Amino acid sequence: MSKMNLENYVGALEELDKAYVLEPNNAFILRTRGKVKYMLKDYQGALEDLNKADVFEPNNASTLMIRGDVKMNLKDYVGALEDLNKVDVLEPNNASTLMIRGDIKRNLEDYVGALKDLNKADLLEPKNAFALRIRGKVKYTLKGYVGALEDFDKALVLEPNNAFILRIRGNIKYILKDYEGALEDFDKADVFEPNNASTIVLHGDVERNFENYVKDLNKHEVRRQNSFLIEECWDVEASNKPNFTSIYNQPSAVKHLFMTGDSITNLYNTVVSNTHEMIYYLNSPCLIHF
Repeated sequence: MSKMNLENYVGALEELDKAYVLEPNNAFILRTRGKVKYMLKDYQGALEDLNKADVFEPNNASTLMIRGDVKMNLKDYVGALEDLNKVDVLEPNNASTLMIRGDIKRNLEDYVGALKDLNKADLLEPKNAFALRIRGKVKYTLKGYVGALEDFDKALVLEPNNAFILRIRGNIKYILKDYEGALEDFDKADVFEPNNASTIVLHGDVERNFENYVKDLNKHEVRRQNSFLIEECWDVEASNKPNFTSIYNQPSAVKHLFMTGDSITNLYNTVVSNTHEMIYYLNSPCLIHF
């Protein structure tokens, strides 16, 4: 057991194998060996030991908890949920149970149930990085980007070198159009996990959109400073006016538009279909700057 406490799982497994030969029906040995195999990512071997332990000592909360986690890693989410539900009955208000079950429900796409478990776990054990990461994932999936960002901010304080958190937080910032913040997160993620394909692709997307965003901001500022209300130029009924908001927001090369009162309807279609041409309408009562 001392080797296991020192995280020498290979050495611990050797000792447990010897103990198992002497006491093959010992639920504690089977449970402990199952946990060691789980830590070594031998999920199938762990499941076999834990199933045996459950036979010799049914409804043991520790056995069920570990087995539920093992089943989740084997993608048997329904079986995992059954084990964690039993643990919750045996040991209610256990934060670890709620965190793992919340992650299982997330994988089963029961997002409301997942949030319920994870919120309760957060009350019982605040500032747990695992719970915050999983809850952030759920909120992200539900497109609750602001709430997800809050959870990942907290998780990053606890795990500042976690490339996954940095990457997903960067993606959220990208979605929220905080391009500079997104680039900073992706750069940091690349330090802790170099050459990650997802980071590289996202970084490239953000750089391209950031450049376009800056260009659009500059164009919008020029338009804002040099435009005036179209309603002041034309004395026509509102029902006959085209949607000038759509025209105004076109990132086009149109600089000057001369138009006559009987050409307003045609103007909209002309601008949309010829956004890179200089369009002049003679005998105009006013000049519009875009």
